[in-house]
Amino acid sequence: MRYVTWLYPIACLLATGAQSAPSTPQSFNLHYEHVPNQLIVSFEEKVDKDLKEFVVQSLRKQGRNSGSYGLNRHEGETVLLQMPTTASKDLYALAKEISRMPGVRYVEANNIYHLEEIIPDDPQFEKLYGLKNVTAEDSPISKDIAATQAWEVSVGSKDVVVAVIDTGIDYNHPDIAPNYWTNPGETGLDENGNDRSTNGIDDDGNGFVDDFRGWDFFNDDNDPLDGNSHGTHCAGTIGAKGNNGIGVVGVNWDVSLVGIKIFSDSGVTNTAAISAGIDYAVTLGVDVTSNSWGGGPESEAIREAIERANDKGILFVAASGNSATDTDESPHYPSSYDIPNIIAVASTDRDDNLSVFSNYGRTTVDVAAPGSDIYSTTPNDTYGFKSGTSMATPHVAGIAALVKSVYPNLSHIEIKDRILSTSVPLPSLTGKVKYGRVNAFSALELDEVNPSTPTTLIVVDRSISDLTMSWTASGDDGTDGFAARYELRYNEKPIDDSNWSESTLIGFEIQSFGTEKIVASISGLDFETKGYLAVRAFDNVGNASNLSESVYFELKPIQTIFTNTGTVKAGFETIDSPWGDVLGDEFTYISDSPEGNYENNVDASLVTSEFSDIGKELVLVVETEYDLETRYDYGYIDISVDNGEWQTVREYNGRSEKVKDQINLSQFLLEATSFKLRFRITTDGSVTREGWSIFALNIIGPMQESVDPDPVPDPVPERLIDLSIEGLLQPQQLVHPGRSQRYIEQKKFL
Repeated sequence: MRYVTWLYPIACLLATGAQSAPSTPQSFNLHYEHVPNQLIVSFEEKVDKDLKEFVVQSLRKQGRNSGSYGLNRHEGETVLLQMPTTASKDLYALAKEISRMPGVRYVEANNIYHLEEIIPDDPQFEKLYGLKNVTAEDSPISKDIAATQAWEVSVGSKDVVVAVIDTGIDYNHPDIAPNYWTNPGETGLDENGNDRSTNGIDDDGNGFVDDFRGWDFFNDDNDPLDGNSHGTHCAGTIGAKGNNGIGVVGVNWDVSLVGIKIFSDSGVTNTAAISAGIDYAVTLGVDVTSNSWGGGPESEAIREAIERANDKGILFVAASGNSATDTDESPHYPSSYDIPNIIAVASTDRDDNLSVFSNYGRTTVDVAAPGSDIYSTTPNDTYGFKSGTSMATPHVAGIAALVKSVYPNLSHIEIKDRILSTSVPLPSLTGKVKYGRVNAFSALELDEVNPSTPTTLIVVDRSISDLTMSWTASGDDGTDGFAARYELRYNEKPIDDSNWSESTLIGFEIQSFGTEKIVASISGLDFETKGYLAVRAFDNVGNASNLSESVYFELKPIQTIFTNTGTVKAGFETIDSPWGDVLGDEFTYISDSPEGNYENNVDASLVTSEFSDIGKELVLVVETEYDLETRYDYGYIDISVDNGEWQTVREYNGRSEKVKDQINLSQFLLEATSFKLRFRITTDGSVTREGWSIFALNIIGPMQESVDPDPVPDPVPERLIDLSIEGLLQPQQLVHPGRSQRYIEQKKFL
């Protein structure tokens, strides 16, 4: 009873608006940005919860509201009050009244905080959109590498050494000199009192005399000064000195940059210089190498040098190339070598699109980074813009150095995993790179909690080359949040932890990314594939979940609808000049230029006869090779449905060795009764090359299946699923299906 009597004056105070003498005037932080209509109230220790409830009930009786006050309990003695919209105009007065109640420690607004950014005083920082894209502040996905947020965690460390294997570095540049490396074994005085950097002696015993600032492997001397500008530009992106009031800033404000010159000043090099330069980086024991070069032939000497770097724990960041080519089909070296320490880098522009010049590869290019119109240091105290995957690569090398500065005990593979796992998936990069555009801030995050395990992995639908899968979404930290990415793997045998790493990584696209279900499509599988799939979730720093269950699948059996083994005489009704046959040593193939290189200003087509009444689910398989002037001359495969307008289903540009291209036509045939295909080449008025060769064409469709009244699968799947699109939310599982009619119906979906 005493408790009720004690609180009665509070109710009267609120009802009448009476005020006691305030202790100290307060703003309650309401003059800062805050969540509208919310107040945080903290009570004295050991205040009974009924007292807090009584305060809320008293507030509900005031004329300012319509009874919509609420109380959210938190641990301790603090509560969050949600006020009605009508209370916003006198929130300050209400906060004052609450603050004077007995037992109330303090009242304050529920203030809003923003992630802090460090903006350096380098005067040309605003030109560095890759670090801070000032035009993208309102974008839901930042169109930069989040450098300003990352600098809240670290601005780098001189203990981290990055080798720029390039045209050298202008080590005298005022934005480079403070971060340029000097060899401790070749500086200072020797035992005779002579300067080690000029005494003509290999003081540190590494095989190089007076290499106090790196080495020039093209000219074989100890002066890696840049006479080209390319290497200096890359070095500035990695580590131009930050916050020094000069020019620009690198991804690292502090780092140790060493120039390893492998190119002449005119941009020419050779295999011996390259492999020697990589080995020199190994000798120095650097942490990261930045390699903005490539495009030559596959070389065992260079491959083995990179492998030696991998053995010594050195990360090798490599440009993917600038010929707008799919490196899955036409490898680009060194970025396409399958060596664990390589990170292959594509280029993006200011709008987070793949740069028009950038190579790409769904399985051979790891990440992308800003590479179009990048502003950085150039020799002789100057600055300038350059574009290329060469400019994207040092952004990634710089992030690797930042990660090393925060986590010095991480291995080079663990650093690589962080960079890849924390990259941002972008629509423009889907099917172009393995992961996404790099993010420096996420790569530095400390997170040791694994995602929850993805469950209920099921086959939703299948065709002759595609699958649709679904599974229950995983959290980021346990079940909290959302996993950053998933890996789906295939094996002919059931998948578990013992064979996960050796199972084949399968590319997929997420069709639906809900709070509970992930729906993903897998396309371009080999015909009549069967086996097992399993999925694992990863958070944004690379922590992995436990493995899902292993699920069996079979693609539909196939039949060949149409075949052409490389001649215009089979199946074409329109043959524009100069399309024709070429008689090879062992086979005939179709070419847009049978007599040699293609001509300028050509627009020539091959058009097939009409196909009709052959089903909706068809795949075109083309064995082809092409060499077309990058960005100017193009090959197209087009489709016309029911004699309608032509639609492009595949575009070719750049150069490719002989490949088998598998193109799903089903999306164009949903309402069709007939269709034609067109193979078209267009050229401009300048460069000509070998052109486009077609060795075989096949149109593949599903074989008509008969239902076995007493089916026995071979091998018997461990788990069989019935799931139509409509039944997605309530999948049915047959653990032991037997031979029931229900099993026969379910088998149709497998």
